[in-house]
Amino acid sequence: MESKFVITFNLFVELLMPEYTFLFNCLVQTTCLFKIILYLNELKTLGVIRAFLLSWFLSFYIN
Repeated sequence: MESKFVITFNLFVELLMPEYTFLFNCLVQTTCLFKIILYLNELKTLGVIRAFLLSWFLSFYIN
């Protein structure tokens, strides 16, 4: 239960306060992205939505 809260909190930080991601190093950003992917998999969302969100997050981190 506690890990679900942490993953959800990380997701909201990434979505609502993206400026804070620049405080993290590359490893932490990759870990947060991985947690978001795990969170989306846990919700059993549609593959199309997952692919769209993943491409959006990746383009955000690359740019």
